[in-house]
Amino acid sequence: MPVKNQQYYIFKFNSSRLRKYKYNINLNFSQAVKNQELVSIGDSQLLRSLRFLKNEKHDQFYIDSLFLEKRKIKNKRSSRENIQKLIAIENELNDILFIPEIISIVVNKNRDYLHIINNGIIVNNKKYKRLLCGAGHSRRNTVLLIQEDMELPIKKLLNNGRNEEIELVPAKYNAYFALTSSATVQVSEPRGVTVIRDCEIKRTERVDYIQETDNEDIIKELEIELDFNLFDGQGLISPKQAKIWAEDLKLDYIPSCFIIRNAFVKGMLCTIDFHKFAKLNNINSITDIWGESININDFNIILTASQFKLWNSYSNLADYEKNCIMNRIFYGISRYSPKCDNKYSFSNYQFLQALELNDKQIEQLCQQTIDYFRSVSNNDLNYSLLYLLGKSAIQFDSEIYDKINDNVLKALILNNELINDPYIQIHVLHSLNKKIRESYIGNLLFNANYQFMINDPYAFMEHAFNLPVKGLLKRNEHFSNYWLKESVNQIVAMRAPLTWQSEVNILNLKTNQLTNEWYKYINSGIIYNIHGIDHMLHGGSDVDGDLVFTSNNETLIDGCQHGNPIAYETRKVDKCIITEGRLYEADLKSFNTKIGFITNCSTTMYAMLPLYEKNSREYLEIIKRLKQCRKEQGAQIDKSKGLIVKDFPKCWTNWTKTTEIMDNDCRLLAEFNNKLLIDKRPYFMRYLYGNYNKKYIKFCSNYDTYCISNFGFGINKLLEKFKKIKLLENKCL
Repeated sequence: MPVKNQQYYIFKFNSSRLRKYKYNINLNFSQAVKNQELVSIGDSQLLRSLRFLKNEKHDQFYIDSLFLEKRKIKNKRSSRENIQKLIAIENELNDILFIPEIISIVVNKNRDYLHIINNGIIVNNKKYKRLLCGAGHSRRNTVLLIQEDMELPIKKLLNNGRNEEIELVPAKYNAYFALTSSATVQVSEPRGVTVIRDCEIKRTERVDYIQETDNEDIIKELEIELDFNLFDGQGLISPKQAKIWAEDLKLDYIPSCFIIRNAFVKGMLCTIDFHKFAKLNNINSITDIWGESININDFNIILTASQFKLWNSYSNLADYEKNCIMNRIFYGISRYSPKCDNKYSFSNYQFLQALELNDKQIEQLCQQTIDYFRSVSNNDLNYSLLYLLGKSAIQFDSEIYDKINDNVLKALILNNELINDPYIQIHVLHSLNKKIRESYIGNLLFNANYQFMINDPYAFMEHAFNLPVKGLLKRNEHFSNYWLKESVNQIVAMRAPLTWQSEVNILNLKTNQLTNEWYKYINSGIIYNIHGIDHMLHGGSDVDGDLVFTSNNETLIDGCQHGNPIAYETRKVDKCIITEGRLYEADLKSFNTKIGFITNCSTTMYAMLPLYEKNSREYLEIIKRLKQCRKEQGAQIDKSKGLIVKDFPKCWTNWTKTTEIMDNDCRLLAEFNNKLLIDKRPYFMRYLYGNYNKKYIKFCSNYDTYCISNFGFGINKLLEKFKKIKLLENKCL
């Protein structure tokens, strides 16, 4: 079985709860469980460094044996003796897996965070101070704190001897330092690494360019010169090293891609034989980013500057590696590509809202999902078993049975005839209801999957070895081993969050002798050419581990609207010497992100479009605002990286009051904006957000009560009568 990342537990509090108790709390593990103030985190370099400082040994074999014993006892007949054994094992696991030194805080109000920064918090008579807040943390208003006596030692380890006189953007440094908290499985040190410069070019492309002004943004279709980093976040790994890491992870195959972490290092490594490429081109060495010449046989991994975030904080690679050894920081794998890609996957509403579909096409999109639900609910044994097993069906063997917690599924595996039992049928239906409700919000089943995005690794080798960078794929050409094996030559590709119509991207798959030879290790992944604008169309994606949804569904392909990518100017923040004060200030600026809010606004505007005729003033304004939403969404992501962003337009969501002293133009503009106000949500969102559903039910109930008291029947019957009256009036006319 593949190595799994061990989960640990830490306390998690809302800052409002801390404020209520004057930032001084006492509670034990069981109380935290009851209060839902415990959260699981995966093993990471942060936790490994903490164990090193505490001189604790990590015995994964013993932890696994405790979990195995726990499962065995659960499968036995219940008795007092077995209950006592389970309690003892549970307590021992909690002692091992609970990390009291680290606490997660959700910041409800900025003033709470200022108090925590200035005074710390007390939990179980121990003082805690700020440790880190990465981009992912700040988007959730979350900060990790650490026990005061551990703060300086662990920060010294995790800074890994970097040159602290190098100026950096505080928000970016926050993100780089927080890489140590990424859940990873430690692997053996690679047999040689080199770091090369990024492949940065300029190219002129046609875009819808959004120019910010003090008032309203201006959108123009332009051909402008743009900067491209062709391999942003991507590196290469030799098949030899990939095999070693596959063995470390206990895999029975060599992954096409690895998502890696190390001190200030992150990104994706793509498996390709660059040693063979160098030999064919009579190349014996490579020049790294520090200008040193490295023999081709002395490394098995090539990193780019975009992966090694603080490469300029070290005098050379040897300096960095010496610090890694001294501080016991090792390479870790957070994800890797699967042996086999899924044949089916669920979409989301963002992928569907940007399509142009008629009623018949909508029925076609839903048909596969409906057929799936019918097959499971009609007591088809194979469908029911596959549904209940889920992903376990892929690795089904004799050991899987003992790991299944669903007793109904166990019974059905042992006796297939039980599929006709009413209790079993009801159990399956109740379980299926969740998937049915999810289908109401656009989670539809397709012949589709999610794969890593890869930029042409052949072109990467050309860049690495200082050859003309051409690649094997031309503009508008792509490669996917999975889809080509399915005899598919055209697919639709989409990446969340998806806001504007042009982000639905059509890929044309090409294959020839050269692609088959050089991409033979890349069985999973979508390979993009380096000559096009695909990453702009995918909302500014890069290749550091981003996933893309792809499908050969003809209706999805036909519904694509195409169009120009959206481009806009970003305003960068000045670099400075990093201090703790500047770091928490960067935290405050990145809190309260509006990514979800902006996505919901765009979804509402898509729902508003059919209310107006095409090319009407209102229709064109909504189209313009949808394009702006793409910019606003990107700006919110930029905000977490420390960039300065403009406020979201208030007139889109807030009513503008008109007065008599307004001039005519201002009043007309206010009335127009009020007409297009985003003050509602599409009907389907009642299934997405519980609070919307409660408001909707209460709204309907109030009108139902009113109609019964005034007309003698409910709102639905009243509406039916109203429709009949309208029909009669139309007939009379």
